Amino acid sequence: MEHSYAEGRMYMLPDSSTVWLEPDSKIRISSEFLNKREVWLTGSSVFEVKKRVNSDFKVYINTACIEVKGTVFFDKSTYTGYFNYSFV
Repeated sequence: MEHSYAEGRMYMLPDSSTVWLEPDSKIRISSEFLNKREVWLTGSSVFEVKKRVNSDFKVYINTACIEVKGTVFFDKSTYTGYFNYSFV
């Protein structure tokens, strides 16, 4: 499943984690997301990840991967290969 919006938008994932997609950003999730919490991101977003025992949350951006247990963070990736992460 892939979502892309011309304007910023809040999206709730199947595990109740939330993502605020910035304008022109895209997120793709697996059809087996509840078993393997992985998403692929193009652009920028803010994630609020729900903590689940024995279930890490992975965000793939270009050639990098962010793996978290449960937190709020902002990802801003650019097409030049630079990344900026802010954890709350």
